[in-house]
Amino acid sequence: MNRPSLMNNSDGMIVLVLVAIMLVATVISGVALMRYANLETRMAGNQRHYKQSFFAADSGIELVFARPATALGPVGAEVGNDYTLPQTSLPDFLQGASITAKLVRQSNPPIGTGYSVNNFKSRYYEVTSINGDQRIQAGAWKVFPHY
Repeated sequence: MNRPSLMNNSDGMIVLVLVAIMLVATVISGVALMRYANLETRMAGNQRHYKQSFFAADSGIELVFARPATALGPVGAEVGNDYTLPQTSLPDFLQGASITAKLVRQSNPPIGTGYSVNNFKSRYYEVTSINGDQRIQAGAWKVFPHY
């Protein structure tokens, strides 16, 4: 029986080169996927931070309208007055936020609302809530008895 010599057989060398090429391609794609996953993780973290800041600032607006006596009372009845809520009156998740209410305009209540022009006045407030890099402004009319 005539056996081919292992030293003269080049089939193993071709397989070795192919395996090396596949190994390099696998390592390169693995590194690329890890970089992509890291980028996605950072983007998701930034999005989470953005949303948390936005919703905290929005909660600051809601806080003012939920407690009008506390937040709008100190503004007074003169147009242009503003009041910034003290940090001690804010809940924990709003610490560091700046919430300001400002009286922008006064007028008679709208016709058809059921409020008498002689007995009531309406005031338009602009509330600004700043938390981190988020700034939200909202306005609302509030009707008060006219004294």
